[in-house]
Amino acid sequence: MLAVFLILIKISYLSKNLKTTTHYLSTLSNFECMEQQNCSQLEPLPSPKSGNFTFKDIFGWGLPFQKTFYNTTLSPPGVILEINSVSGIGNQLFVYACSYALAKRKNWPLYIHFPKQNLAFRQFQPNQREFVLDKFTIPLDNIIQLGVTQFPPGQSQLWLSDEDLLERKYNKTSNQFMQLDYSSCCQSELYWKEYEQDIHRLFQVRTDSLNLTRIQKPLKEITSTESVAVHVRRGDFVRDESYTFPTQFHMKAVHLMVEMLRRERNVENPVFFVFTDDTTYAKRKFKEFSKIYQFVFVSEGNNTSVEDFFLMCLCKHIIFPNSTFSWWAAVLNKNKKKLVITSAFNPQYFKIWNSNNKAKEFYKMSYGTFYHRKEWTVIDPFSGGLVT
Repeated sequence: MLAVFLILIKISYLSKNLKTTTHYLSTLSNFECMEQQNCSQLEPLPSPKSGNFTFKDIFGWGLPFQKTFYNTTLSPPGVILEINSVSGIGNQLFVYACSYALAKRKNWPLYIHFPKQNLAFRQFQPNQREFVLDKFTIPLDNIIQLGVTQFPPGQSQLWLSDEDLLERKYNKTSNQFMQLDYSSCCQSELYWKEYEQDIHRLFQVRTDSLNLTRIQKPLKEITSTESVAVHVRRGDFVRDESYTFPTQFHMKAVHLMVEMLRRERNVENPVFFVFTDDTTYAKRKFKEFSKIYQFVFVSEGNNTSVEDFFLMCLCKHIIFPNSTFSWWAAVLNKNKKKLVITSAFNPQYFKIWNSNNKAKEFYKMSYGTFYHRKEWTVIDPFSGGLVT
């Protein structure tokens, strides 16, 4: 009874102090949906045909939910999802979305290769690359470990590139295992467009992944103002000063956002919420600019990357550079009147991207044609001019 009483007190406290966020906090659980008109359950992917499995509590959810196929031989067909150990949140979501869409099209089971990480020590701090899919409302199941889980003798995997996926070159393939190759990025909604409704529901942050006390203040400010998320990415772009994203991009984007909000939304005095993996750098760059507009440095609160992602998704509008993290925040944003300003392709990126030339050329083409949504405003990061 005491435990129930304490829970009721906590709920009452949150309701009193977070009135403007009640909708979000009550609808981001594993069992509820964001939009009332889309509350039907997702049709599950097919179950594996055979194979010995055991139920384990892989992610510490309190109950052994996950079917694990260890020390067993899988029966084809199936789609294998493997998360690269250096992938951040955005890239993990892209790879899952593409693998999910492939499994749906083929009506095959989706197996998830779980990396050998000690989940208890994950901290989700800036620049840390850790397995994060369990922090979203993704029904993780059919867990395997490559090297431990076996394939039938003579059974090979079909490795798929971005181009293979986009052109559906796998359509005639049957009774086989398929997997995205290690250079595949899948960075466009075209790869999973027909399952967009599913993806939006699967990619909601689990509320038990958030420290509501820690994010209470920015959460209330974001939902009660004309909030604009501004993503300042450093991370892997600081290996050389020449890779640093031009400050003029953010300056131009902020000025343009103010003009667009005034002209198209009749909105004055937006508040810019800065999300960054280098708060010291961001505050220095915006020092003079913050005398003109109101800035809030959200990442200063020692939030996890998952919490920053959650808060960024709730901002009414967004400005972001080359980043899959904030690309997804813009796509998952529920504001139907949102304005999005982003950057055109930065050619310097290929100097630090470790991939083969064919993959780079395909990425260049896709980035210039179908990476950005048509309703987004795109700015050249170096000249500051609009890209049509």
